[in-house]
Amino acid sequence: MTSETGNKQNLRYKLHHSSTAAYRKFFICLLLVILIGAISMCIFELWTRIRVNQINSKIPQPPDNVLLKNRPNTSNSKITKSACRHHSCFDVYPCFPNDYGKINVYIYPDVTGSNAFSYKQSHQFKELINGIRSSVYITHNPEQACVFIPPLDFLNGELIGNKNAQQLLRQLSHWNEGKNHLIFNMLPPSDPNADIIDIGLAVLAGGGLTDDTYRNTFDISIPVYSLQTGEVISPNENKPYLLISSELYLETHIREYLETINRNDLLLLDACDPVTPDNRCSNGAVHPYPRILSQGEFCLVTFSYGISPVELSDCLSQSSIPVIIRNDWVLPYTPLLLWQSAAVLLPEQLLQDLFPILQRYSVAQKAAMRLEGAHLWRSYISSMSRIGLTTLDIINDRVFPHNARSLESWNNPDFLPTLSPSYMTPLLGTDNGFTAVILTFDRFSSLVQVMKRIDEVPSLAKIVVVWNNVNKLPPDANLWPDLSVPLKVILSSENKLSNRFFPYPAIETQCVLAMDDDITMLNVDELEFAYQVWRELPDRIVGFPGRLHSWDNTTRSWRYDSEWLNDISMVLTGAAFYHNHYNHLYTHVMPPVIKNWIDDNINCEDIAMNFLVYNTTRKAPIKVTPRKKFKCPECVNVELLSADETHMVVRSACIDHFQSEFGWMPLQPVSFRADPALYKVDVPQSLQRFKDIGNL
Repeated sequence: MTSETGNKQNLRYKLHHSSTAAYRKFFICLLLVILIGAISMCIFELWTRIRVNQINSKIPQPPDNVLLKNRPNTSNSKITKSACRHHSCFDVYPCFPNDYGKINVYIYPDVTGSNAFSYKQSHQFKELINGIRSSVYITHNPEQACVFIPPLDFLNGELIGNKNAQQLLRQLSHWNEGKNHLIFNMLPPSDPNADIIDIGLAVLAGGGLTDDTYRNTFDISIPVYSLQTGEVISPNENKPYLLISSELYLETHIREYLETINRNDLLLLDACDPVTPDNRCSNGAVHPYPRILSQGEFCLVTFSYGISPVELSDCLSQSSIPVIIRNDWVLPYTPLLLWQSAAVLLPEQLLQDLFPILQRYSVAQKAAMRLEGAHLWRSYISSMSRIGLTTLDIINDRVFPHNARSLESWNNPDFLPTLSPSYMTPLLGTDNGFTAVILTFDRFSSLVQVMKRIDEVPSLAKIVVVWNNVNKLPPDANLWPDLSVPLKVILSSENKLSNRFFPYPAIETQCVLAMDDDITMLNVDELEFAYQVWRELPDRIVGFPGRLHSWDNTTRSWRYDSEWLNDISMVLTGAAFYHNHYNHLYTHVMPPVIKNWIDDNINCEDIAMNFLVYNTTRKAPIKVTPRKKFKCPECVNVELLSADETHMVVRSACIDHFQSEFGWMPLQPVSFRADPALYKVDVPQSLQRFKDIGNL
């Protein structure tokens, strides 16, 4: 018994000992695995860092800007100044569109008092600032500003090295390291060893920027203004010179090469003795400058000694095609202006082939390049004011890219945009119907008649009633008619005509039927036919009341005409189909000054919509069916806006005002209307889809 007990105890001890040893081995192995894994991870991390450093050492670092010295260490987590891009160094959050849909620009008052130092603003800087002050960009409230312009004249480069100027910049009330500030600088300091001030995070509108100093999407390359500027000279048909070189500071190797060329059609100009800005000399002959450039088919423009050439402006103004010898010069307003359409861009390595290249251009090519050059000069270079405003246009397009101009609009002098959205194609394969939007104030009985009539139209999807009477609630729900489609009543917060063109979320279809609450005479066939026409032409206004604008030579103004004439230029939106996209354009793109005019005069929103659509698409509205009478038989005349004796006068004034705001007259008369294919065809009515059409 004792023996058995001992054996059991020995067995239990052995089992316990063996299990403890197994656990010990397991944990030792687990610890070794963890230790080996940790060592492996450390080795891998160390190897990765070494490899990344090796790769980064081969990548060229962003260069310092020519006006930005003492750049912080690039290992700092903050964005360095030389690495600035629009998305990283420009704060768009304070930028809201003003009444003209533009950014607000604040110009600091001139520096005066004990902190000022002696300097004089140039005439060119004053012209630039005055042009901005009288533009649509200016604001006098710095709290509303998107861009700030200091009052210091950095154009000629001398002030850019002034330590007092550096101090004054830092003392500006909204400087904030230069963020959202704009500095104009055309020429570098005359002393190449001058200490350049630090403009911080400010945007540089600079002449003479190179690939190394230009911060893409942030800085703006601008041209150097010519003091000899004038109106564009009409090109001579017979130009005696193929190429004229007029630069006074032409680099030595370029001048030496040109001097070796023995050609009668090359004119190499130099400074006269004494030097005058209005003359250039060649072999003792004095030539008036810049007029002499008009005698050359081409003129030479080089980026010599890091200075942006004023000759670019002179060549363009004299109808001579610039031949730009460049390697790293960032041309003015890059990348928006397509200089290859107005100039010959030649790498310096091809200088030896200069004349064979120029001789390949045909007469037609040279004429087109001169025309484009004249457009670029007049639009963007011809004055300091234009240079300043073009710079702001570029910043404005960066801040509001959804409204940015296209490359074609920047470069084509005859550009007429066609901006119909790509999805505005004929909708013959799909049909989700239309939403009727009815603007009403206090004519409930006629409103009910309109709703009942529209409800019978097969393609109707929904009715939206915009209740514009802010002093009276709409009738109780039990007084509204029973309809076959959903009804949404929207209570306006203000009595404004523009409420009819708001892109309400309740509008779930692409097509909108705008209706007045007194248009009770249209029948089902007319409305359905008009909708089917719109489906084929969804970028047009398609509707019933046609109107015409015309020029009155007596009053020298535009006249609104509603008589029965052969042409129309507008279809009024009291009964018209259009794409819901135009509600977005009217609300968010239409100049606020036009909408304010409409709301103040309680008139002309329909004319404004016609202006908007034609300005967007360059396509005339479509009048459908012969109907011309749209008076409400049940309405009292004094309630009708059209019954007012001053109505025609106000409508004419609207056209004048809108034409002025749009900058041109977008409305164009047309002489056609759309009728059903079997209209007035002698066939049985059973074959006609739209039978009830033909009433006036």
